[in-house]
Amino acid sequence: MSRRLPAYMLSSKLHTQRKKQTPIILSRTCAEMQQGQTKHGRLQPKTGTLPGHTRGSDSLQFWTEALVRELRTSAPNAALLWVETAWREWNDINCQKVLKRPYVAPFHRDASHEHLQVLEYYDVMQISMLRLLGPLGSVKSRTWIDQAYFCDPYHPNEDGHKLIASTIGQALDDIIEQKIEGGLLFNESLSTATTMNTINATSDSFLPIPITLKEEDLKFLSAKPQIQLDLIDPSVVNGSLSEAGAWSYATDVPSKPKTLMTNSTGDCATLSLGKPTKEMYMLRLNLLFSYEGFGIANVELVEQVEGSETRVSLLSETISCKWTSWTSQVSSVEIKPRRGNTPGSNIFFKVCLDESSADAEQKLKLFALTLY
Repeated sequence: MSRRLPAYMLSSKLHTQRKKQTPIILSRTCAEMQQGQTKHGRLQPKTGTLPGHTRGSDSLQFWTEALVRELRTSAPNAALLWVETAWREWNDINCQKVLKRPYVAPFHRDASHEHLQVLEYYDVMQISMLRLLGPLGSVKSRTWIDQAYFCDPYHPNEDGHKLIASTIGQALDDIIEQKIEGGLLFNESLSTATTMNTINATSDSFLPIPITLKEEDLKFLSAKPQIQLDLIDPSVVNGSLSEAGAWSYATDVPSKPKTLMTNSTGDCATLSLGKPTKEMYMLRLNLLFSYEGFGIANVELVEQVEGSETRVSLLSETISCKWTSWTSQVSSVEIKPRRGNTPGSNIFFKVCLDESSADAEQKLKLFALTLY
């Protein structure tokens, strides 16, 4: 007779892979990874879009699968456990305007079901603290959870972490008991990575064929950096900044780190990136995004061939650093060049605060740049 899963356990496919059990990796997820709105609001580049740059369920499943495949590859003998530890309260603006009440059922947003579709495919166990603590149908229950479990809108407090730990322990006990009952515990015939149909297995890997990732995406995820600039390091800024304009190594908030920034609209900075020895695949920028005070970044990557003064544009993109959600965070944007470079030629990066930001005091902050 099959046993019913506990309410908090969405998937129980935890593999016991060898007699000497290997460590368990815990992947904690966050409320910002929710259906319909990724935390980073990823850019959709004009020069070539990857699924990871889209919003909504596709993006969630893309990055979930990318993470699981990375863990399976880097630690093939580890058992994986995915814990949904947080969610976001659903304050619906439209309902607030029309119905005069902001909170509507189901009173939260979370990404557990989007994650589950990928996790089940890779036989990764998933448990949900929301399922354990919910439902959230009453103000009283939501208030109690906010006070007893969370220390802020997104992060569990000390008691919340203790509850998570005990739930994980109980989940493992339940799974081990199921495997003992089924005669599966420490069975040498179990896969060392994940159960799969051999028809779906790739020829060069023990992982199954991806369900959301394409060949182009796998190349993107395995790309190695050629040039990296950490712009919170003043020596890196001074060594790479060829044209400063009104940009400088500074901060406008004393408690925040200094980095390359400007609050002068229409002004540009140019960084010398050196001479990549291979063809470039992607540019990654780490910018500060916030709900107020931030403008639009116009970025361009240009190439100057040896012995020539002419610079040729490899990519150009416009990035809005203003978020609609009430939060601030350094986030990455990946952009593919629209044309290839000549290995060994000089590469420059140009960033400008768009003049359309002049209607209010705006700024830009660039924290890091990586060329793949």
